[in-house]
Amino acid sequence: MSYDVALYILKQLSVDRFYSGNQLAKELGVTRTTVWKAVQVLQLYGIDIYSLPGKGYRLATGVELLDHDRISDGLKGADLIGSVKVLPSINSTNHYLQRLAQEGEPGGSVVFAEFQSEGRGRRGRHWASPFAKNLYFSLLWRYSDTQCGVGGVSLAIGIAVVNALEAMGISGVGLKWPNDLFYRGRKVAGILLEMSGDPSGDGYVVIGVGINVDMKGVSGTEQITQPWVDLATLNSGCALSRNMLAISLLQSINSMLLQYQISGLSQLIQRWNVLDVMFGRKVVLHGVNESRCGTAQGIDDSGALLLRNNGNVFRIHSGEVSLRLAENSGDLCS
Repeated sequence: MSYDVALYILKQLSVDRFYSGNQLAKELGVTRTTVWKAVQVLQLYGIDIYSLPGKGYRLATGVELLDHDRISDGLKGADLIGSVKVLPSINSTNHYLQRLAQEGEPGGSVVFAEFQSEGRGRRGRHWASPFAKNLYFSLLWRYSDTQCGVGGVSLAIGIAVVNALEAMGISGVGLKWPNDLFYRGRKVAGILLEMSGDPSGDGYVVIGVGINVDMKGVSGTEQITQPWVDLATLNSGCALSRNMLAISLLQSINSMLLQYQISGLSQLIQRWNVLDVMFGRKVVLHGVNESRCGTAQGIDDSGALLLRNNGNVFRIHSGEVSLRLAENSGDLCS
């Protein structure tokens, strides 16, 4: 069964009335069994669909699918954004775009997915990706002999995402070095950058962004291993338009990359430090072989975390380290 059948059915269903299986089958030119199987697929993706014999199907809650034309039209004038793809299901938008990049895909290409079977966060962690609930997308940025390097790109993108959320009326979201977005101790978004090439020469970066938009009714959230929150909760329970959010995010990222190409992080440090949820707090950095503690002091213009310990300030580059608040600062940090 093709995704086209399932997507057509999803577009036809609403929260207001039941839609009969016979009518759906007639419109699609398929059997009732095919319609039933398509509904099962949608339910496996996490779409809450009511089924009532003799009446048909309807949605428990509204679903806004991503609209390629609407997103593309909203990005006119965004100099760095090229083609936009919207896929129904994929293993990972980063994986997909990395493959295209290796085949010569031009910079500025963007890939959205309604569902990811292997969504990933930093350090290989799983990223929950229910169908048509959140935003998952990747952007290909090609660079050539950039004077600013690429070490600070993830931090710049974090600021761009906060700027976009504020433009959508969501305030209070902060940044956690190097690439997470938090609201009062709960994660709302993450950024994953994967680079190929010379950091100071020619190469490309695949910029992946995942944002919890509306997780209401999603099953399996109890398996998420850290505190989280979605934008609907931050918006008084009202879901944001995923299409409008997609446009706002890409416009903001486009502007940020244009600025970054000129001045790197030098003009962004103050903004980052204002948004830094760890600034001035006692933290522990967990690495592969050791842990280090101290007081977070923001970032420098290379994107390194500044960590003060015993009167010394150390510069920490992301690598394979994890930043956490010191659980017992009296024992761990001076």
